[in-house]
Amino acid sequence: MKALPMERVASVGFASAMALSAVRAVIQGTADMQPLDHPVTECVAVAKRGLKPGETLGKIGQVDYRGHATIWREARDAKAILIGILEKAEVTRQIKAGQPLTYDACTPDTSMVVTQIRQRLDQSDARFVGVS
Repeated sequence: MKALPMERVASVGFASAMALSAVRAVIQGTADMQPLDHPVTECVAVAKRGLKPGETLGKIGQVDYRGHATIWREARDAKAILIGILEKAEVTRQIKAGQPLTYDACTPDTSMVVTQIRQRLDQSDARFVGVS
């Protein structure tokens, strides 16, 4: 029997967990997750390779950066950039492979609608900075 690739194993495991979650919701009337009134996590970016000032970043899944899930407050304190707004961002400081991409080292393209929406969300989320 041929072994499944790890990404397939992970998706099968995730699908099984989702199915069990749905079963519990229907039969027991309980939910595995509950919405919160404040942000908890972020998916920020980490450099896949060394990045130099003046470079323009590509799309998610290409050679420049990868996603990294982290705690919202830590991401905000580190000025980490959400992975979804890095396409066409300009690198302004050298970034080593493995380092997070931050607003101190990158400038997102503010002409993109997703970047504008994220800026508004960040302004709105500022009210949660002191919330535990």
